Amino acid sequence: QNFKMISIITPNLNGSKYLDACIQNKIQQKLDIEYIIVDGYSTDKSHEIIKKYNFVNLIIKKDKNMYEAINSGIHQSNHEIVTYINVDDSYNNDVLEYVANIFNSNPSIDFIYGDTNIIDNKGVFLYKYKGFKIRNFFRNNCSIIPWLQPSLFFRKKIFEKLGGFNTNYNFASDYDFFKRQYV
Repeated sequence: QNFKMISIITPNLNGSKYLDACIQNKIQQKLDIEYIIVDGYSTDKSHEIIKKYNFVNLIIKKDKNMYEAINSGIHQSNHEIVTYINVDDSYNNDVLEYVANIFNSNPSIDFIYGDTNIIDNKGVFLYKYKGFKIRNFFRNNCSIIPWLQPSLFFRKKIFEKLGGFNTNYNFASDYDFFKRQYV
């Protein structure tokens, strides 16, 4: 079954070195997606690369940081399930179809995450980061994120409820975002 329900946001600033592979990775998925790249006025060849792909929605705007760019993309998104992935990250094949099936089969869940393969800059697999379960104890006391960002998918209503990512944090706004969900 073909789902069109996941919006993917990628913040970009001079990431042309990775853009073709990043966009090609989305094409390889067996899911019709909404793909939004929020570009902070790149001065490299990013815009030329992005414009080759007619399915990519390009937003060009100066942002305070990566999280402001992600907020902008999610605000513009049109689907119930959203995620964000950096320009130098990728998904395993068929993962989006798998994620869509989980959300379709479990309408009461608000977010999911899983394991993440760590790959070096040459494409060599290094290790698997195992996401761990959030138990009640960790919900209010956890000081680390139990997942890596590329494996995280959530319902847009959570984003709207929490007011998006706090742009005062340059590196840990995702931690703050989900911590606020449980406080």
